[in-house]
Amino acid sequence: MRLKTKHLLTYPIAALGIMVFFIFGCEELEMDYYEIPQLGQISLSGITSNSLKINGSIEDDGGLPIDSIGLVWSTSEHPTLDDNEGMISEDYETGEFALSVTGLSPATQYHIRAWAANNEGASYSNQVEFTTEGGLAVVSTAEVTEITHNSATSGGNAEDDGGAEITARGVVWRTSEDPTVDDNEGMTEDGEGLGEFTSELTGLSAETAYYV
Repeated sequence: MRLKTKHLLTYPIAALGIMVFFIFGCEELEMDYYEIPQLGQISLSGITSNSLKINGSIEDDGGLPIDSIGLVWSTSEHPTLDDNEGMISEDYETGEFALSVTGLSPATQYHIRAWAANNEGASYSNQVEFTTEGGLAVVSTAEVTEITHNSATSGGNAEDDGGAEITARGVVWRTSEDPTVDDNEGMTEDGEGLGEFTSELTGLSAETAYYV
């Protein structure tokens, strides 16, 4: 009889253990679950030789406050926070954001992505490819020599192409200061590309001061 009583007491205790385990298991499933942020598509505007603007938005914060947002860019694809040629970081305030990039190289193809981070980690937007515009060339003017009553010799040195091919070069002149290609009394075209060049100024008026 004692053996039967012992077995009858054992089964309810085992069943109670199973119920306790089941209850605790349900409580674990109800814990909060967080994710990294989700960004919307980004768009580009205002591309110059060394800058541009980016507009984007945060679609989902992942259930946690977003610490910061920013941009990463590179001349190779899929830049990240750990592998890039440039990045910016700013505090996050609203669902939409507008960021500016400066210091880019002229006439260069880049890949850029926005990023956002919370305590779970960082996520990235879609990648956008763009090419900066070519910058202005840098040129110096040579000394004016061999001056006659109606001609002179000058020229210059195209020192930097600004990231784009130099398709024409020469000198401009007039009797008032700062002559330009669009506003002058005479001009030459002397080849293309980098390097020194010589220009012949002709059709000048005698005893007249000119700016070259």
